Amino acid sequence: MVLRKLKKGEILLLVISEKSHLEIMVKLTEKICKTFEKVCYVTLNKPYTTLIKFFKKRGIDVSRIFFIDAVSAQGVENNQEPVVCVSSPRALTELNIAIKNVVEVGKIDCAIFDSLSTLLIYEKPHVVMKFIHSIISDFRSRSTACVLTVIRSDLSENVIKDIALFVDGISKVK
Repeated sequence: MVLRKLKKGEILLLVISEKSHLEIMVKLTEKICKTFEKVCYVTLNKPYTTLIKFFKKRGIDVSRIFFIDAVSAQGVENNQEPVVCVSSPRALTELNIAIKNVVEVGKIDCAIFDSLSTLLIYEKPHVVMKFIHSIISDFRSRSTACVLTVIRSDLSENVIKDIALFVDGISKVK
């Protein structure tokens, strides 16, 4: 995976293929954790417990990652875990509040958002665009870097062009 070094406060869109999604997310997280001290991983696809297992297998220091999980709606068994559970990927207001709180309180340096494609399953593109604009504005105001991810096959070129208006760069990875 070729991804240039992310700068403080920079927002990037990473367009990836569905078949290599998990491997790319693991590599991305590995690279981000080597660059930034405190990372927030927003997961809309896999429970955070599954991601922790993948990351640990790759030797990624998961103690640097705080998860926002919209898959494990039942919450966590151990409140010592570095995770906030959101009821559903369709709960955009709840998700937005969780992201703002975690970034502010946790003094997060970089966020990984996996993935915008999932939001488009539940909401219309214009609603997702408003949400994206809101979280990007919050990241920028706090100088928090962010990598937003989308699955290439899930989006039209028009949606990618719309998202491009809000981000500092776009990388396409096979």
